[in-house]
Amino acid sequence: MKNKKIISLLISVIVLIVLSFEFGNITTVPSLVNNSVTSSVLSSKEIVTLIRPIDGDTANFNTDSYGNVNVRFSGINTPETKHPTLGKEYYGFESSIFTQKQLEMAKKIEIE
Repeated sequence: MKNKKIISLLISVIVLIVLSFEFGNITTVPSLVNNSVTSSVLSSKEIVTLIRPIDGDTANFNTDSYGNVNVRFSGINTPETKHPTLGKEYYGFESSIFTQKQLEMAKKIEIE
C-alpha cells in the first residue's frame, strides 16, 4: 500500500512537470508569502534566474523587474517540508528534491 502511494505521488508530480514543459516552460503565479509579488503586479512574462528551491511547489527567483521573489507554482501542491504549523509531511523531501532537479535542468524559466 505504501509503495502504491509513493508511485502515485511520483507519477502525479512527473505528469505536472512534463505538462508544464510541454506548454511553454514552467508558468507560475506568485503567492502573498514573505517578499512575494502578487500576480496582478506581474502583468507580462519575464525570464527569471533560480536562486533556490524552497520546497516541492515553491522556489525563490531573481527577476529584473522586482528583485528576489518567492513563487508558488500554480496547480501544483506537494507535501510540506518547512510549514510553520504542519512541519514535515510524508514525501515532502522527495518532492523537494524532484522539483530542485527539474528547475536546475531547465534551460529557461519564465514567470507570468
